[in-house]
Amino acid sequence: MEPARGGVRVDRHRAAAVCRGSAVGSAAGLSAVRRCGRQSAPHFGRMRLWVGQPCEFLGVRDHDAFLGPWKLSTKTPVMVIGTRYDPATPYEATRPYADLFCNASMVTVEGYGHTVLGRSTCADNLITTYLTTLTSPADGSTCTQDRKPFDPAPASAKLLQGLGLY
Repeated sequence: MEPARGGVRVDRHRAAAVCRGSAVGSAAGLSAVRRCGRQSAPHFGRMRLWVGQPCEFLGVRDHDAFLGPWKLSTKTPVMVIGTRYDPATPYEATRPYADLFCNASMVTVEGYGHTVLGRSTCADNLITTYLTTLTSPADGSTCTQDRKPFDPAPASAKLLQGLGLY
Protein backbone atom coordinates (compact mmCIF):
# COMPACT_ATOMS: atom_id res chain seq x y z
CA MET A 1 0.00 0.00 0.00
CA GLU A 2 1.11 3.49 -0.72
CA PRO A 3 0.47 6.54 1.45
CA ALA A 4 -3.06 7.90 1.45
CA ARG A 5 -3.79 10.17 -1.48
CA GLY A 6 -6.81 12.40 -0.92
CA GLY A 7 -7.87 10.16 1.97
CA VAL A 8 -7.73 7.00 -0.19
CA ARG A 9 -5.01 4.38 0.19
CA VAL A 10 -3.79 3.02 -3.12
CA ASP A 11 -2.42 -0.44 -3.82
CA ARG A 12 -0.69 0.41 -7.12
CA HIS A 13 -0.15 -3.18 -8.20
CA ARG A 14 -3.79 -4.17 -7.73
CA ALA A 15 -5.05 -0.97 -9.35
CA ALA A 16 -2.69 -1.44 -12.32
CA ALA A 17 -3.97 -4.97 -12.83
CA VAL A 18 -7.54 -3.68 -12.92
CA CYS A 19 -6.86 -0.57 -15.02
CA ARG A 20 -5.00 -2.23 -17.93
CA GLY A 21 -3.97 1.06 -19.49
CA SER A 22 -7.42 2.31 -20.51
CA ALA A 23 -9.12 5.47 -19.35
CA VAL A 24 -12.62 6.90 -19.52
CA GLY A 25 -11.32 10.41 -18.92
CA SER A 26 -14.14 12.06 -16.96
CA ALA A 27 -17.03 11.52 -14.60
CA ALA A 28 -19.41 12.01 -17.55
CA GLY A 29 -17.56 9.33 -19.48
CA LEU A 30 -17.84 7.05 -16.47
CA SER A 31 -21.63 7.46 -16.55
CA ALA A 32 -21.71 6.44 -20.21
CA VAL A 33 -19.61 3.36 -19.48
CA ARG A 34 -21.88 2.51 -16.54
CA ARG A 35 -24.93 2.56 -18.82
CA CYS A 36 -23.14 0.35 -21.34
CA GLY A 37 -22.10 -2.06 -18.57
CA ARG A 38 -25.67 -2.28 -17.31
CA GLN A 39 -26.90 -3.14 -20.82
CA SER A 40 -24.19 -5.64 -21.72
CA ALA A 41 -23.96 -7.40 -18.33
CA PRO A 42 -27.08 -6.48 -16.34
CA HIS A 43 -26.23 -8.45 -13.21
CA PHE A 44 -22.55 -7.59 -12.80
CA GLY A 45 -21.72 -4.80 -15.26
CA ARG A 46 -22.11 -1.95 -12.78
CA MET A 47 -20.22 -3.84 -10.08
CA ARG A 48 -17.28 -4.45 -12.44
CA LEU A 49 -17.28 -0.75 -13.31
CA TRP A 50 -17.11 0.10 -9.61
CA VAL A 51 -14.02 -2.11 -9.26
CA GLY A 52 -12.31 -0.10 -12.01
CA GLN A 53 -13.50 3.29 -10.80
CA PRO A 54 -10.18 4.17 -9.09
CA CYS A 55 -8.51 4.02 -12.50
CA GLU A 56 -10.24 7.22 -13.53
CA PHE A 57 -9.65 9.32 -10.44
CA LEU A 58 -6.40 8.09 -8.87
CA GLY A 59 -4.22 8.39 -11.94
CA VAL A 60 -3.05 4.76 -11.85
CA ARG A 61 -2.27 3.24 -15.24
CA ASP A 62 -0.59 0.06 -16.43
CA HIS A 63 1.40 1.58 -19.27
CA ASP A 64 2.93 -1.67 -20.49
CA ALA A 65 -0.21 -3.86 -20.38
CA PHE A 66 -0.43 -6.23 -23.34
CA LEU A 67 -3.58 -5.23 -25.19
CA GLY A 68 -3.06 -7.39 -28.27
CA PRO A 69 -2.85 -8.47 -30.94
CA TRP A 70 -4.26 -11.72 -29.63
CA LYS A 71 -3.98 -13.76 -32.82
CA LEU A 72 -0.98 -15.61 -31.48
CA SER A 73 -0.68 -19.34 -31.15
CA THR A 74 0.28 -21.13 -27.98
CA LYS A 75 2.11 -24.41 -27.62
CA THR A 76 -0.91 -25.86 -25.86
CA PRO A 77 -4.46 -25.71 -27.25
CA VAL A 78 -6.77 -23.33 -25.43
CA MET A 79 -10.13 -24.52 -24.08
CA VAL A 80 -12.80 -21.86 -23.56
CA ILE A 81 -15.97 -22.79 -21.68
CA GLY A 82 -19.17 -20.77 -21.73
CA THR A 83 -22.30 -21.49 -19.71
CA ARG A 84 -25.47 -20.62 -21.63
CA TYR A 85 -27.16 -18.71 -18.76
CA ASP A 86 -24.18 -17.25 -16.91
CA PRO A 87 -25.25 -14.02 -15.16
CA ALA A 88 -21.68 -12.73 -14.81
CA THR A 89 -20.05 -13.62 -18.13
CA PRO A 90 -22.48 -13.31 -21.04
CA TYR A 91 -22.49 -16.46 -23.17
CA GLU A 92 -22.48 -14.31 -26.33
CA ALA A 93 -18.86 -13.38 -25.53
CA THR A 94 -17.66 -17.02 -25.51
CA ARG A 95 -17.10 -17.49 -29.25
CA PRO A 96 -15.48 -14.07 -29.80
CA TYR A 97 -13.14 -14.79 -26.88
CA ALA A 98 -12.23 -18.23 -28.23
CA ASP A 99 -11.60 -16.67 -31.63
CA LEU A 100 -8.85 -14.52 -30.11
CA PHE A 101 -6.68 -17.65 -30.07
CA CYS A 102 -5.67 -19.53 -33.20
CA ASN A 103 -5.88 -22.94 -31.55
CA ALA A 104 -8.87 -22.62 -29.20
CA SER A 105 -11.83 -24.91 -28.86
CA MET A 106 -15.10 -23.72 -27.41
CA VAL A 107 -17.25 -25.80 -25.09
CA THR A 108 -20.84 -24.83 -24.32
CA VAL A 109 -22.42 -25.91 -21.05
CA GLU A 110 -26.19 -25.84 -21.43
CA GLY A 111 -27.02 -24.66 -17.96
CA TYR A 112 -27.09 -21.90 -15.37
CA GLY A 113 -24.65 -20.14 -13.09
CA HIS A 114 -21.21 -18.60 -13.28
CA THR A 115 -19.01 -21.61 -12.64
CA VAL A 116 -18.89 -25.07 -14.21
CA LEU A 117 -16.84 -27.28 -11.91
CA GLY A 118 -18.97 -29.73 -9.99
CA ARG A 119 -22.13 -28.87 -11.91
CA SER A 120 -21.60 -30.96 -15.03
CA THR A 121 -19.96 -34.38 -15.06
CA CYS A 122 -19.42 -33.96 -18.80
CA ALA A 123 -17.61 -30.61 -18.39
CA ASP A 124 -15.63 -31.94 -15.41
CA ASN A 125 -14.41 -34.83 -17.57
CA LEU A 126 -13.41 -32.48 -20.42
CA ILE A 127 -11.56 -30.21 -18.00
CA THR A 128 -9.80 -33.16 -16.35
CA THR A 129 -8.71 -34.51 -19.72
CA TYR A 130 -7.51 -31.07 -20.80
CA LEU A 131 -5.51 -30.48 -17.61
CA THR A 132 -3.96 -33.95 -17.48
CA THR A 133 -3.21 -34.54 -21.18
CA LEU A 134 -3.24 -30.99 -22.62
CA THR A 135 -5.73 -32.23 -25.21
CA SER A 136 -8.69 -29.96 -25.82
CA PRO A 137 -12.11 -31.26 -26.86
CA ALA A 138 -13.51 -30.74 -30.33
CA ASP A 139 -14.51 -27.17 -31.05
CA GLY A 140 -18.25 -26.79 -30.53
CA SER A 141 -18.53 -29.53 -27.89
CA THR A 142 -21.61 -29.29 -25.69
CA CYS A 143 -22.32 -30.51 -22.17
CA THR A 144 -25.36 -30.29 -19.94
CA GLN A 145 -25.51 -29.70 -16.22
CA ASP A 146 -26.32 -32.65 -14.01
CA ARG A 147 -29.11 -30.78 -12.22
CA LYS A 148 -31.19 -27.70 -12.90
CA PRO A 149 -31.47 -24.87 -10.40
CA PHE A 150 -33.90 -25.66 -7.60
CA ASP A 151 -34.03 -29.37 -8.41
CA PRO A 152 -34.42 -31.42 -5.24
CA ALA A 153 -31.08 -32.35 -3.72
CA PRO A 154 -29.90 -35.87 -4.52
CA ALA A 155 -30.26 -38.48 -1.78
CA SER A 156 -26.57 -38.25 -0.83
CA ALA A 157 -26.86 -34.49 -0.28
CA LYS A 158 -30.00 -34.97 1.84
CA LEU A 159 -28.12 -37.48 3.98
CA LEU A 160 -25.25 -35.02 4.43
CA GLN A 161 -27.73 -32.24 5.26
CA GLY A 162 -29.28 -34.46 7.94
CA LEU A 163 -25.83 -34.92 9.44
CA GLY A 164 -25.18 -31.18 9.29
CA LEU A 165 -22.37 -31.65 6.76
CA TYR A 166 -23.89 -30.10 3.63
